Parts: sequence; C-alpha cells; structure tokens
Amino acid sequence: MTIDNVLLRASAGTGKTFQLSNRYILLILSGKSPEKLLATTFTRKAAGEILARILQRLAIATTSEEQAIKLSDELKIDATHSRRFGEALAFLTSNLHRINVSTLDAYFAKLLTNHAYEFEIGADWAIATSGEQAAQKQLAIIELLRNLSNADFTRLMLFINKGKCNRSILHTLELTIESLLSPFYQSAATAWNGNLRGESTARILNPEQLSLAMSKIRNQMENEDCVPFLKTITTDLETLQARNWNKALRGGIFKKIVAGENTFSRKPLPDNLIAAYQPLTQHVVALKIRELENQTKATYSILFQYAEILDRIKRKTKRLEFGDVTRLLNGRGHKFASTFRMDATIEHLLLDEFQDTSLPQWNIVEPLAISICQQINSSFFCVGDVKQAIYGWRGGRREIFDCLESCLNDISSDTLEQSYRSSAVVVEFINSIINNLDAHTNPSDHAETLKRWQKDFVPLKTVLDHVGYVEYVNATDGLGKTERLKSCLALAVNKTEQLLNTNRQMKIGILVRTNSSIAELIHLLAARGIPASEDGGNSLSNYSAVQLILSALSLIDHPQDGVARFHVEHSPLASLFGYRPDTIDTNIACRTSRDFRRQIATLGFYSVLKNLVLTLEPHVDRPQFTRLEHLLVFANTFKFSINFRIDEFIEAVQNERFSDPDASRVRVMTIHQSKGLEFDAVIIPTLESALAPRAPTYAVSRNLKTQKISEVFMYRNAEFRELLPKRYNDACKETIAESVSESLCLLYVALTRAARALYLIGPCQPSTPKSPPFTSAGIIQMAIHNIYSQTPNDVVYANGNPTWFEQLPVYETDSPHPETLPIPLAKPSQLNLSPLTSAAPSSRSGGERFRLSGVLRSSSETAKLFGIQLHYFMEQIDWAQGPYWTMATDAFNTKYGEVSPELDSHLAMFLENAPLANILNKDFYFDEPTSPLTQLTDATHETIQFTVHNEYPICAFIDGELLRGFIDRLVVMRMNELIVAVDICDYKTDRIGVGPEALQSIVSRYRPQIYAYKQSIAQMLALQPSQVGARLIFTHTGEQAAV
Repeated sequence: MTIDNVLLRASAGTGKTFQLSNRYILLILSGKSPEKLLATTFTRKAAGEILARILQRLAIATTSEEQAIKLSDELKIDATHSRRFGEALAFLTSNLHRINVSTLDAYFAKLLTNHAYEFEIGADWAIATSGEQAAQKQLAIIELLRNLSNADFTRLMLFINKGKCNRSILHTLELTIESLLSPFYQSAATAWNGNLRGESTARILNPEQLSLAMSKIRNQMENEDCVPFLKTITTDLETLQARNWNKALRGGIFKKIVAGENTFSRKPLPDNLIAAYQPLTQHVVALKIRELENQTKATYSILFQYAEILDRIKRKTKRLEFGDVTRLLNGRGHKFASTFRMDATIEHLLLDEFQDTSLPQWNIVEPLAISICQQINSSFFCVGDVKQAIYGWRGGRREIFDCLESCLNDISSDTLEQSYRSSAVVVEFINSIINNLDAHTNPSDHAETLKRWQKDFVPLKTVLDHVGYVEYVNATDGLGKTERLKSCLALAVNKTEQLLNTNRQMKIGILVRTNSSIAELIHLLAARGIPASEDGGNSLSNYSAVQLILSALSLIDHPQDGVARFHVEHSPLASLFGYRPDTIDTNIACRTSRDFRRQIATLGFYSVLKNLVLTLEPHVDRPQFTRLEHLLVFANTFKFSINFRIDEFIEAVQNERFSDPDASRVRVMTIHQSKGLEFDAVIIPTLESALAPRAPTYAVSRNLKTQKISEVFMYRNAEFRELLPKRYNDACKETIAESVSESLCLLYVALTRAARALYLIGPCQPSTPKSPPFTSAGIIQMAIHNIYSQTPNDVVYANGNPTWFEQLPVYETDSPHPETLPIPLAKPSQLNLSPLTSAAPSSRSGGERFRLSGVLRSSSETAKLFGIQLHYFMEQIDWAQGPYWTMATDAFNTKYGEVSPELDSHLAMFLENAPLANILNKDFYFDEPTSPLTQLTDATHETIQFTVHNEYPICAFIDGELLRGFIDRLVVMRMNELIVAVDICDYKTDRIGVGPEALQSIVSRYRPQIYAYKQSIAQMLALQPSQVGARLIFTHTGEQAAV
C-alpha cells in the first residue's frame, strides 16, 4: 500500500479528526507498528479524542460486515472483512503502551526525559503546577529587584506603571515581564538593539543650541503675521522651557509642526514661524528615538537577568514549564539520539492543528519531517486551518503552515470545505459575516487586515440537512462595560434556561473570552438551579464559599486581620470562631486563633479544614460545595514547608487553576477551551471585546521567510509613533495586525462550534455611538445589515426555525444509571488504627502573642530567603578555628552568589572579638555558667571530646505528639566515648528592642519551642534534663540567651 505525503487545509467542522483517524487506521492495516507512528495535536483533550475515535471506529467495524464495508468506503480501500478490523483492534489494544498519540508538548517532554542528563536537568524533573510556577516567578522577581541599582529600579517602576504611582508593584511587574518573555525567548540579543537614529535626520541640541532655538521662537512674536498666535506661542514657550516635551507634543503650534501641518485654528502658519520651531521639533524627535532605544535595551537587560534567575530556580527545583522544555530542546539543535533513547524510529508523522505550532516547536520537528519525506517507506500527514490560529500569544505561527509545501519534498495538498457539523442556517450566517468584513465603516488602520482575512477565506459548504437557527439580540443597556457585560451574561442564563425547559436532549455551550466571566456565569446558573460544567480553569478563590474558608484560615494565621474577621463574623462560621452579635470581645480573635492552632497541631491541617467545610455545607448550593470539595482534595496533597504557615496554602489556592468538566448538558468555557468541540446550541455573550489591543507592550518585525523575530521595540501610542522612523511604525502595524487577525480567528472558532443553533448576545449602550466600535459586536452587526443597532432587548437578526430543537429526542430526566459491578470489598479492620499526630517544635512557640515578621511573611519572601541563607551559611561551620569559614563562603557563593551586606552584618557577629565569637569555641562550654558541662566536676579539655551536628534531625513522641524538625546546631560532648552533655543552639534573626525586658520577652516567646527541642534530644539520646543545655542566638544584636 502506497501512502502519500499529504497537507490538508481543513475548515472548521470539515472532519480533521476523521481524516487523521483514517490515516492512522490505514497505517495499522498496512502492518505498521504503533511505536513507529507519531500523531500529535495541540491539547490533551484532543489527543484523547483522536485515540478514542480510532478505537471506536475499529470496534464498530467489527460488529458486522455492513459496518466493515462502511469503514472500508470511508478509508477508500477495497471491502475488508470485519475480522481484519478486529485483528487491527486487538493489535492496537495489546500495544496501548506503545501508541504515540499525544500533544507536541508531551512528546517533547518524553524527549527531554530521555536526554535529561545532557541538559543537566536530571531524570526526576517534572512539569511545575501553576502554584509552583507562581512561586518560582515571585522568587525570581524578588531576587531581580535586589540586584538592580536604585537608578535601574526607578526606571523600571516608571516603565511598568506608565509614569504613574502604583501600590501593587510586584503584581504589575510580574504581568509586565510575563508579557515580554515571549519575544525575549524567541529573539537574539541583537534584535533589541535596533538603530533607529541612523534612519532619522533629527539631532539632539546642546543647551546653547536649545536656548538659541527658543530665542528665535520668542523673536517671532514681534512679527505682525504672528500676532494671531501670540497666546499659543507663549504657552508653547513655557512648556518647552520646562522641558516638558510630552506636553508640547500634545497641543499647540508645536504639535502641528511636528505632524507636518502648516495651519493652526484654520489659519496658515507663517513660514518664518515654522522655520523657528523646526530645530526644536527635530530635537524632540531625536530625544524620543533615543528614549525608545534606551528603554528597549534596558528592558532586554532586565529580562536577561530575570530569565537567568528564573532558569536557576527551575533547575534547582527541577520544575519546568512546557515552554522551557521546548526551549531546551530547540537550543540543543538537532542532535538527538532519539532512535536509541526512545526505543523506536518514527517513520510516519501525523500532525493535527498545525496552524498553532510555534517556531521553536517546528525547529524540533522539522528535521524529522524532512527525513520522513525523503524516505520511501515513510509518510507525512499534516492538517490545519489558518482561520483557527488562536494561539499566537503562545508563539503559534500560522505562516509555518503556509510554507510547508516549499519546505518539504513530494507533498500534495488538498482543501476540505464541506461542514459535517453545522446546519445550513449557521453556515450561511458564518459565510455572510466573513464575506462582509469590509462592511465595517470604522476599521481605522485595520482595513487591510480585514481584506486579507476576507480574501483568504474559503466559504463553508453544508452537508447536513439539520433545521437550524441564528439569533442576534441586544441585552439591556448599560453605562459602562462592566454593567453591559453583566446584562449580557444574565441574558445568556435566561436563554440557557429557556432551552433547557424545552426538555430536549441537547448540549449547550456558553463561550466567553475570559475565565473571570466563567466564574460569574457558574454562579448565575447555580442561582437558577442549572448544573453546569466549568472547563476554562479558574482559581477556586473566585467562588464565595472558598473565599469564606480562606478568610477563616487567614484569621487563624492573622488574628487581627480586620477584613477577614468581618467576613467570618457575618457568615455561618461566626459561631465556630466564637463571634456573637450581642458580645464584643477584643481578645476573642487571639484566643480562637490559639485554639485552632492547637487543633491543627493535634489533628492536622486537613482535619481542621474539613471541619470548616462541613460547617459551611448546609449553607451553600451544590456548585459551591463542589468547589469546597476541590479545596479539600487540593489540601490533602499540599505539602507545607518546614516553617508551616497557613498563608502558604492560601497563596497556593489563589495561584492554582481548577476546572470541573463533568457531563452536564450546559458547559461554560473560554473560546480557546472550546477548540475542537461542538454543541447543539452555542451562546456567545462577550462580544464587546476589542479586536485590536489598546496598547501592546511591545512591537516586533519578522523575517518573512523564516518567521524569526528580527527586531523588538517597546510600543508607543499613535501620537508619539508618528515621530519615529518608518521601520518602527511598520513593526507596530505588523504587531497590531497580527493581534486583529487572531481576534478574527477567535470569533470564527466561536461561531463554528454551533451544530444547530447560534445565539449571539450583544452589548447595548444608552445611545448609539457616532461610528460602530471595532469589536466583535460591531463587525457582526455591520456585516448583517450595515447598521449598528443599540436598541435594548431587541432582536437585531434572526434566521431559521426558532423551534429547531423539536427535531431532538425528548430528554429523560430519570435516565437509569448503570449498575455497579458486584466487586466484594474486604471487611473493615477491627483495629482502631490512626496515624500519630505530627507537629514541629516551632509550632509551640508564641502563645497569644504573634511574631510580626511571621504575620507579614506572605508579602516578605525576602525575609524568608534571608533566614534560609543565614542558616545555610552557618550549617557549613563547626568551629571558629580551621577552614570552616572559607569553605562556607565558597559554598554560599556557589549556591547564592555573593553575601549581601545585610547578611554579612549578621555573620560578622561570629567573627573574632565579635559578641558571638565565643559560641564557636570549645572554651565557651567550660567558661559559660549555663553550659551543661558545669554539672561535671571532672570535665577538662583533655577528657571531653566535642562533635558538632548542624541541621540535626529530631523525631520524638512528646505529650501525645510526634515532634519532628531540625536543630540548627547541636554540640555533643563525650567522655570516654559516652555522651555526657549536649548543647542546642537555635539561630534567630529577629530584631530585638533595647533593654533586658525586650530580650526576656522574645525569649519567653521561643521558650516552648526550645523546651520541645530539649525534651526530644533527651529522649533520643537517653539523657537527663540537666545534661541538655540550650540557647537562642540572636544574630542581629549579637546576643545569646540560655533557655
């Protein structure tokens, strides 16, 4: 059987998965082994559907000869016996472990695992969870900020906040850096060094030239022909003398001359006045060019530092993102011993959704594709649709798909345009919208993008004779976007309820642009008693029930948190925390916190959390409780750090994304998540999203042939962009055009999910705008009938049969559930087995007082890192004598870099003649009155042997609890090989107030922790309490206190 190399351009609903499964089955029937086939797609869900489709079609073909003939016809082969299809099915199912049907990311991950040691990553690496990714990036940003100079930090803050003051520095900085990482990773350093000054004749004036230029303008005020402009000239001069160039560019004569205009207020400007302004306008242009170049270079420098720090953190933790895997493999080139390492040779390559492939991904796959196309017994199959390229923000390049024919030899192409999904009414509507994109009367700079998209569009043809319906309706009007969005979402819920009330078997998809809309829709649907699955992936903290639990947990960790207290006090959890309407007790928060902490130490965090959830259960609906169940599942697998702070869990919940893709008839998801799916009815309520971004962070230009980024610039808005060279403006236009094109692809994907009915819900303003907005709503309405209607609650367009659902079967609400298999279960054990309650000694410190640095820990990762670094340094040191200090410095520099000045000040307390120097000397234990050696009359330097254990692990059963932890420094003293005494040293970096009372106060706080250490060591080493000494070492003030 000869199998050709094929490139398929397949529109939405034309059977991409069907064609790919055809290809796969043909290869199996021709005797190819599954390990020699690699089929990839873009999502795990799609990969599972492809494999399921292959197995289902083979299974159906085994049921009868009629079905076998049907599959033979679909494969376009001679009639094949059902037994042959059964043999193929048996062969596949017995080799499931060898089947390679996955995402490209999964294939790359397997490739990296098999070459892990060449990349110095280790075979035990894993993909980081979203919570781990957030923690990695926060640590990287904190370290980046620590490394920046004051001047660099100031420039960075002005850049990310657009020159404004902003309190949420860390969050804003993280978002800005995240938006710039994509072009950074895809470009060389030279791409950020674009020399725009060489293309401009504008030059910067020195101070003398500036003064002279302003004098010339001032002199023009004496001319009669300048009298009409005196007031404006005076204002311009004040602005220019203040060096406020941005203000000058926004108004006055200066703005007109910069724009190349020669009139002001409809009056012609004198030539001599224009000539006088000219040097200053050129000066400002040159300044703006220099500012842009410097900012672009500085941005690259910051990104380079951040990427290095983040890469080091990821390698240390062995937790990567999928993008890291692709970059590592792409950076390696094409030198992989894949055949030997992967235990198979890929001879047949099947690529699905290829339009979303990024350039780095194609760089890895291309050598394999070229090799396959050059071999006689191998084959290449690729299917995609450039109209569905919606992952450009992740690096996807649809242009790669267009150039495949020229890249690969001996490949034939075909186009699929017959829709096997949508009804004729829906197909007709989609074709009409795309064919009339140019009907929009206000496309601004995007007219060419609309025409290009329209030109490349191949109209869909319908095959099915389903009755269908399309409706566009305006929601209730609203003043702001937020209000209008709420009206649209409410109308979407109404429409969903109406469809469900028809009592027909149907799948309804509500498609939105953002995850935040999903949470709101789920809440609105639940209020109507409509169960709905959530596919988009949201933070659990978006749901009110989970928010309440997190407030309760925050109150346990921070008893004086007024916001959390108000939330809990006015909730069903109030009584659990001791709050009563008729009682005002200012100390109740601390007492309750202490009680809950004791419960956590006794029962464990999960048990306490479960009790909070069960208390709340009667007061929430089923969807909310489902989220609480997700919270419990997450808590059961969450690992706290050794310091154990509840804030860690709260942060992880806020960063982690959860989804609930159950089998509900109503599914709510983003348009991106709906890719590849179909629904009987699709409802789209978010049509006010702009097709063009308001202000991108950056602009890029690409090599048209290779699609590599050739130049990167920071973006400027239109008023400043006009001043800059053409090359820069072209890059900006190219970047925005890509964004507009992707928005059109997103709209196309949303519309083509509908099989029978499509319901569009548009936003409505109180008054019709002068020109239609450049949004999905504007595009659709103008394409329908050249008018942008803003009549509230009005059906703008309707076509087809509004009772289309009558063709569907009746929905059986009490459908029988399959009986469970009669599997006998083992009888429960009669023994009451339960794990020991575990706790850390540090959990015993505190009482009703709380350490302020601990309370603020969540926003002070720097303090946490400081403590870790100090303990790491001291972990290397046994005594003051010997090479320990040098070895510790070298080890620290290797792991963390140079010692910071603040850390150095703490470490200096242990140097010779410093307050804590004696702690690291053996003489200390003979001279110190609180040393346990004072109990021994025959203890001398000759009779006592010392051993130091840093970070000594302890595990002991004390007062019904299993205490586990680490002692910073344990000095063991032996006489005649027997342990006669030990001394515990615990390092603390706390700031202590002045005077002995302040010292005693802080010692009292840590006394329970140190007592726990002493009890544990005494039990472990079989010592008497008098043989165990302990002391707190305060490194900030250089004090030690025996406990």
